[in-house]
Amino acid sequence: MTFQIGLNSLINAAIFVNSIFSPDNKNVAKQSDTFYGLLDIDEPPSATSSASLKISGHTAEYDTVDIYLNNIKVDSATPKSSGDFSKTIGSLRSGNNTIYFVANTANDKQEKKSDTYNVEYVSEPPQLEIESPADNAKVASQEIEVKGTTDNGVTLKLNNLPVVVDSQGNFKSSYRLKDGENKLELIATDIAGNETKNTLIVTREKDE
Repeated sequence: MTFQIGLNSLINAAIFVNSIFSPDNKNVAKQSDTFYGLLDIDEPPSATSSASLKISGHTAEYDTVDIYLNNIKVDSATPKSSGDFSKTIGSLRSGNNTIYFVANTANDKQEKKSDTYNVEYVSEPPQLEIESPADNAKVASQEIEVKGTTDNGVTLKLNNLPVVVDSQGNFKSSYRLKDGENKLELIATDIAGNETKNTLIVTREKDE
């Protein structure tokens, strides 16, 4: 009798375990397998001047790729037969945005998550103010100092020559004038590619 009870317990336990791992069991948890399939993302830019962003990548063994923006699922891409996929997402918020991807199989049993990418959305161009010289100034000296302020972290050029900007956004640079009219063009460019241009004319009048 004791043997029969023990045998029945073993049979019931085996049936229970088999039901857990049965393909028909809908309660099986989705598995995130590091070694299953492939999910490669074309790294997005670190900064953009647009509220929309085109993303792309390649996957293998997965049927859909969910796209998460700031921890919210915003879209899903279906890879081509080659495994390539692309999608344009919108509604980036001003400042930093986090983006990551989750690839899923059709039976919803396997998934793979990508790294998280940070994308800075900068909608406004940098400010650029020239303190001196004044526009349409007339000077006798051959060398002048161009000074002013802009945003910290921008790239600044004066007639295509680099100008150093300090941590407060201040700059000053010497510039050698030719005789007569000189066009000075300053261009400030931020990390997202936004540009601000400021142009002035300075005339050098030689002493008689």
